Amino acid sequence: MKKPLLSFRIAQSWNRLLRKFFSLFRRIEGLKASGVETSIELNQMQRKLQSIYNRLSKLQRSVGVKIAGSAIALMLMSANLSAQTYVNEGPLSSNYSLPISVGLLSAISTGDIDGDGDIDIVAGEYFGNTAIYYNDGTGIFTSNSPIKIDGIPVSTGYMPSPTLADVDEDGDLDLYIGTLAGTIKVGINDGTGVFTSAPDMLADGVLLDVGTLAFPEFADVDDDGDLDLYVGEQTGLIKVFLNNGSGVFTSAGNMQDGGIDINFAPLPQPVFYDFDNDGDLDLFVGDQSGLIKVYSNNGTGAFTASANLQSSGVDIDPGTYSSPAFIDVDDDGDMDFLSGDYYGKIHVYLNNGSGVLSDASNLEAFETPFAFGQFSAPAFADIDNDGDLDLFVGKYEGTIATLNNNGNGDFALGANLMAAGIELDAGSFAVPEFADIDEDGDMDLYVGNFSGNIVVFENNGSGVFSAGVNLQAGGIDIDAGSIACPEFADLDADGDFDLYVGNNSGTILVFENDGTGSFTAASTPLFEADGATLDVFAYSSPLFCDIDGDSDLDLLVGEYYGKIQVYINNSGVFNASSTNFQADGQDVDIYLLAIPAIANIDGGCGPDLYVGGYMTPVYFYSYKDTIAPTITCPANFTYNLLQYQSNYTVSGSSLDPIYTSDNCNIESVLNNFNGSSTLAGVDFPAGAEMVTWTVTDIDGNTTSCNVDITINVFNAIEDLETMGILVYPNPSSGIFSIENAQNCNILISDAFGKSILSFANVQDAKIDVDLTNRPAGIYFITVSNETIVKTAKIVID
Repeated sequence: MKKPLLSFRIAQSWNRLLRKFFSLFRRIEGLKASGVETSIELNQMQRKLQSIYNRLSKLQRSVGVKIAGSAIALMLMSANLSAQTYVNEGPLSSNYSLPISVGLLSAISTGDIDGDGDIDIVAGEYFGNTAIYYNDGTGIFTSNSPIKIDGIPVSTGYMPSPTLADVDEDGDLDLYIGTLAGTIKVGINDGTGVFTSAPDMLADGVLLDVGTLAFPEFADVDDDGDLDLYVGEQTGLIKVFLNNGSGVFTSAGNMQDGGIDINFAPLPQPVFYDFDNDGDLDLFVGDQSGLIKVYSNNGTGAFTASANLQSSGVDIDPGTYSSPAFIDVDDDGDMDFLSGDYYGKIHVYLNNGSGVLSDASNLEAFETPFAFGQFSAPAFADIDNDGDLDLFVGKYEGTIATLNNNGNGDFALGANLMAAGIELDAGSFAVPEFADIDEDGDMDLYVGNFSGNIVVFENNGSGVFSAGVNLQAGGIDIDAGSIACPEFADLDADGDFDLYVGNNSGTILVFENDGTGSFTAASTPLFEADGATLDVFAYSSPLFCDIDGDSDLDLLVGEYYGKIQVYINNSGVFNASSTNFQADGQDVDIYLLAIPAIANIDGGCGPDLYVGGYMTPVYFYSYKDTIAPTITCPANFTYNLLQYQSNYTVSGSSLDPIYTSDNCNIESVLNNFNGSSTLAGVDFPAGAEMVTWTVTDIDGNTTSCNVDITINVFNAIEDLETMGILVYPNPSSGIFSIENAQNCNILISDAFGKSILSFANVQDAKIDVDLTNRPAGIYFITVSNETIVKTAKIVID
């Protein structure tokens, strides 16, 4: 089934509804601020607001990604930047098992991070990214990227090299990360794998610094009961730092063989293990050669070169780089061998139990990041018309990878996009964008490339694309320079999408749509901000979205250094924000050539950010709303049991919340009495119960309110006489007396528990009560003091 026509008429409907939405929202906020609104008036307005929101949501789902991309104002629901935040969720990952791909020059280490008794893996890679792979105890791993300290992804620059050790002897493994600067960053483990920052490592009383690139490893080689430190560095030496037993380290030269410094190939990564089971730790070193060098320990901490580590009788060589680690992958009681390699894979060599290794398949993990090679440029569209947005990633070689959405926001890697029956090739550094410029009801594909052209692949309505042709402006192929990054938006509100093209110069070219899908260079050919040509220095990638929730489109621009600059739209004039786009309180930074895309895949409160770039996977930054929902509980409730009743059964929704609302969507409304969303039909025995109702929104924000429910047991008039209190006559015509109730409180209520008359701290010996203005029926008299509460029935004829 084809989507409805994405036409000028639909755009008008969208804009009209959006104006209504924000106008009504501002009225509600104004009433709240004035304090003069009534609950009925406010409820009516909020229900109307919800109705408009539902209509906008339906329209958004109907017309696809371009209107969705132009309608982030709706998704932000007027929340300002202080009311939301973005969280770095790491690389976009699969929910099924794939070969691990850490990234270039993967540096790995092993240890029980979370204290569950099995060995996990930590990893770093060339561009500064890190990852944890948790072992379920059977050798099945799940990725959890990136490593975080103080809840923030670790950032140490190029080539972080993590290792784990219990230097402080508190029973858990802390995190030590070698850095590009030659220092070692420290994270203290709380025992569950949550790390907090500590000062960088010291040696000889000053900051430990081995020069350029540090590859740390800890081992008790001298068998004195504490862990010493061995640090590989860029030139090929491994420096030694001895522990005095209190975690204080002093330098002790370099690793030696026969009294001579051992010179490995560059980037040596040491690991110690008693692989030959002779009771002492031997040394295994991976380096730039790819071979695993072995140095045998003679039992006194002196090392001698041995043959390289082998698998099936041949030297292990994963390529031009190796990073060694030991772990019992197959849970058979012996230690197997792992090696990271240049391309980020982790090679597995299984131990037969006698120290003989054999090759196995590369290590896999669930939730492994999708790998796209040297370049990734994300874009979203519902090409298969199944109602959810799939992800398409442009790659270095010019192809477009397809990641199919299963409807729940989980992606599965599919075949590359096809055009005219063959694999689509738009030219190197492909940057895709989808739009229905020809207004035929389907999303066509526009792909920028390294040559600066934009190749158009027309959709036949069924997700089948024709052969590509270059997009033209004024009858000439558009040439943006290098790495053209197309984006469409209707900033001038004329009902059609104009074209904005980022490029290697750092500017954004502007081409106007004449309403028929034909483009010409704009009278102001370069996009302006702050009154001048916008220029991010190099390699701009524009994305329009309403980031501040004021119902107009702002601009995000990915740039050469991997950051994303923010430009706020003020009535058509764009001004640079004081900060770049941030997640976890830090600038989003994906190394080089940031290519941003935005979509609400998970149905959350706002749009999530996806960023690709050069030599990186696609990173996922989730939107987190911080505005708590609201809830109003009913009034406290009292019920007096009748003579035949043993409990009170709640009628309908009378004790359920009167009102709940959220700036986004409510996930649940539950009470603590029966754990349900309603108290309808629940039996309350005699006594007092405080029920707490909690409303939770889809981002986990909660608000609670309480309702006190009091069920009074039935008591005859005779019971009051045990307190010396008399009530007479009973029955009565409506006039009766209460005697001897001094220093007590008296409450008279009807059969439904509604209070109709009360006397506080009675001092008179006799009180005359007149209920002749009340209808005949059963009434209750509750007498209480500091020690007792009694309720009795009285009948009015």
